[in-house]
Amino acid sequence: MKLVRWVAVSCTLVASAASQTVSGPVFGWTLDTAGRGIQAILGVPGASRLGPLAGLPGDVRSAKLNPGRSLALALAGDAGIPVVLNLETLARTDLAQAGANPDLAVWSPSGTALALLYRAEQKTQVFTLQAGSFQYSGEVYASADQAAVSDDGSALLGASARGLALYRSG
Repeated sequence: MKLVRWVAVSCTLVASAASQTVSGPVFGWTLDTAGRGIQAILGVPGASRLGPLAGLPGDVRSAKLNPGRSLALALAGDAGIPVVLNLETLARTDLAQAGANPDLAVWSPSGTALALLYRAEQKTQVFTLQAGSFQYSGEVYASADQAAVSDDGSALLGASARGLALYRSG
């Protein structure tokens, strides 16, 4: 009798486990080698796996992953309009006041600020996370080849052949 009960319980557990998919917390995201698809990294450090490959919308290019959120900055359409792409739903949100075709997009270390660098115009636009979306915070007019932005968007570091320059709000 105990053997029959054990077999019945085991079969029930196996059947219920087979009907479910195993996942885990999303540890991060990765782009495929061609830059046309995105995959979630599921699990925890040391015990993770890649989720299924999801294709990016056809008119989106140059995705730059946010280091702290399930977001990416991408350029949409032939005009290269900067949009924030939600990696879980692939929905996009336009960045109001962002110029087209930035040469460089840089997230802050925690992903709460974004800098868009335009070399020909010698300017960098800064956007910060406010009330759940990225809002225009201002711009700095200076020549730079590289940039870094602080998490609150109040400091911008620009690098060029002439050296480094730190710009702070106020």
